[in-house]
Amino acid sequence: MWLEESGSSGQIQYTRHVSDVLDVNRYYEDHEAAFTWISPSGTNFTDGVRFYNTSQGFVNAANAGVPVVWLDDAQALFHRCTTVPPCMGLNYAIYTANGSSVATLQIPGQPLVAVPLSSTRIYDQRGNAIWDLSNGPRVVWSGPPPRGMGSIVGLRVMYGYRGRVMVEAY
Repeated sequence: MWLEESGSSGQIQYTRHVSDVLDVNRYYEDHEAAFTWISPSGTNFTDGVRFYNTSQGFVNAANAGVPVVWLDDAQALFHRCTTVPPCMGLNYAIYTANGSSVATLQIPGQPLVAVPLSSTRIYDQRGNAIWDLSNGPRVVWSGPPPRGMGSIVGLRVMYGYRGRVMVEAY
C-alpha cells in the first residue's frame, strides 16, 4: 500500500506517508479514480470508466457507471447513474471484463449493495432479496426489510429483524 498526503488542521501541519510493505508492489495507480473494483481472482479491475487486465494492462474505456459487484471474473454489474452521486434510479448494466455492455436491467428500490452468489445471482444486502439477473431481473428469494445489512452464510441468508438475528435457507 502506498499513500502520501499533506495538509493542515488549524495551526498543525501534517504529512502522512505510507510506503510499500515488504513483498507488495503497487500495480496500478490513478489519482483520478475515486474507487477501484477488483474481480474475484484479481485478474481484472475497473473504476467504472476504464477496464484493466493484470496481464494486458488497459483494455477499454467505457462509461459503465458505478461498479456494484463483480459477478465473476468475466462480468460486473454497474449502476447507471442518472444523477450526480449518490446514484439514484433503476438503471443497471452488466459489462464484460473488456468493457463491453451485454445487458441493461431495471431493478427497483434503493441502489444495490450486493454480494455475488453466482454469475447470474446476487444478494441485495440492503433490500434483503436474492435477484436472478438472467433473462431480466427477478426476485427468487426475499425476506422482510433488514435492520442494517444482511449477509450470506453458506446457503443461508442472515439478517437483523425486530431485535433478532434471523437465519433462513435460500
